[in-house]
Amino acid sequence: SYGLLPAWLLSRFFGALEDSGFATRAAIAGEIILALEYMHSMGVIHRDLKPGNVVLDKQFHIKLIDIATCKVLNPKI
Repeated sequence: SYGLLPAWLLSRFFGALEDSGFATRAAIAGEIILALEYMHSMGVIHRDLKPGNVVLDKQFHIKLIDIATCKVLNPKI
């Protein structure tokens, strides 16, 4: 499982974020934004971003999954 938390667990985590402080929510939002900025810089658009497609690794950094729905605009590879 590559050391990732399952999507259903992350969905519960996001639900619990409603009760968490602003700093926690801002940190997670910031990581999602950084991931999307990187993808966009590579010419890739994630077309199904939702809590179920965001997982956490063992260090609690986000990973975006379900890349089958991505659109490659400018292949740079």
